[in-house]
Amino acid sequence: MIEQIVTLVPGESKVVSFEAIPTVAKTYQVSVNGLIGSFVVIGPPWATSPVTVAPASLPTWCSWCWVLCSLPVTNASGSPAPCSVSLYARYKMPHYDWTDWRELLPKNLSSYRNTVSDRQSALDKYNQLTMLGATLAPGETKNFSGVIPNMTKKVTGSPEMQVKFVGPFGEVVYPSNIGMVEY
Repeated sequence: MIEQIVTLVPGESKVVSFEAIPTVAKTYQVSVNGLIGSFVVIGPPWATSPVTVAPASLPTWCSWCWVLCSLPVTNASGSPAPCSVSLYARYKMPHYDWTDWRELLPKNLSSYRNTVSDRQSALDKYNQLTMLGATLAPGETKNFSGVIPNMTKKVTGSPEMQVKFVGPFGEVVYPSNIGMVEY
């Protein structure tokens, strides 16, 4: 918080100014001696397409355990702009509420039951498939994507699963577990 103290005598006035260099597009609240206001920072306009979910086909002992979630994002502004995206998931078991959203960070595949070479191959493929940050040229579209564990079973449809991408475009949620499984 930036603060300046100005003392005035009756009838006196002084100009007080503050410089703000926001880095996030959002509404900022401003308060001066009990007077409240706000200003809106508008970032580059972004366009998104629907999220797609497909088997990730990682070469592991449990290749159906992973799904690739993708979100096409377009820079609709007239200048290059960086875009960073976070990927979240949540689950719902029958007769229970949805879990909290959990951010899906890069995974360490070393604990999976397969050979060292298979593990390295799976990690290489995982890294190829995961892209959560890039600078987009004006009009350019890139697929932001991440690999997440598949918890849903085709036979029971349980647990239900949702994924969410969060970025400068806001939030985009894949609404259901439809198409998230291969077994």
